[in-house]
Amino acid sequence: LVASYGLINTLFTISILQIAAIMTPNPDFWSERKVLLTGHTGFKGAWMACWLTRLGARTTGLALFLSL
Repeated sequence: LVASYGLINTLFTISILQIAAIMTPNPDFWSERKVLLTGHTGFKGAWMACWLTRLGARTTGLALFLSL
């Protein structure tokens, strides 16, 4: 599969595999790295916490305590 992007009469062609290689997180970078997440109780933040934990990061979340 090939994705093409036009830019002012110039055509850049990059393969899907090249895009995937660029966008794949490096577990060696995240291993044992301390990460502080705000918004970890939301949908996107919860997924980010899961991904970082799977990559080996030491993830901590910060949330406000709201009393009703």
